[in-house]
Amino acid sequence: MYVSASVPAPAGPLHISCVTTNSASIGWYKPHSSAAASRVRRYVIEKSEGGKHAVWILCGYSSSNSEVYRLTHLTGGKQWMVRVYAENEDGRSEPLEGSFMTKKGGLCLSPMHAAFHEIPCYAGTGI
Repeated sequence: MYVSASVPAPAGPLHISCVTTNSASIGWYKPHSSAAASRVRRYVIEKSEGGKHAVWILCGYSSSNSEVYRLTHLTGGKQWMVRVYAENEDGRSEPLEGSFMTKKGGLCLSPMHAAFHEIPCYAGTGI
C-alpha cells in the first residue's frame, strides 16, 4: 500500500487512555471533510518502541466507523510511538503520529509530544 495525497489523514490530536503496564487505548477523529471521511474503508494502526532505529509493527485495523484501538503487548517503562493511517481504494493517508511512555501503574506523557491528550476510561465504552 502506498501513501496517497488523495487519501485524507485521520484528524488529531491522538488521545491515549486506559494505560496499563502492557496496553493502552488510542483514539483519533475522522478526517474533517465528511465526503473524505465517507471514503475511508479502515484505519491502519502501527506501533514502534521508538529510538533512533525504530521498527514499525502492524498492530491491526479499525473499521471506518470506529476511531479507537487497544494497543497490546507493550512493555512498561518504554517510550512508544504510534501512528494511524486512513485507508481507501486510492491507498493510505499520511500518518497521524504521537508517542507516550508506559510505566508501572500509570501514564507518563512525553512533553515533546503534546499532541497526545489523556482521556478518561469508562467501563463499557469500548475504549
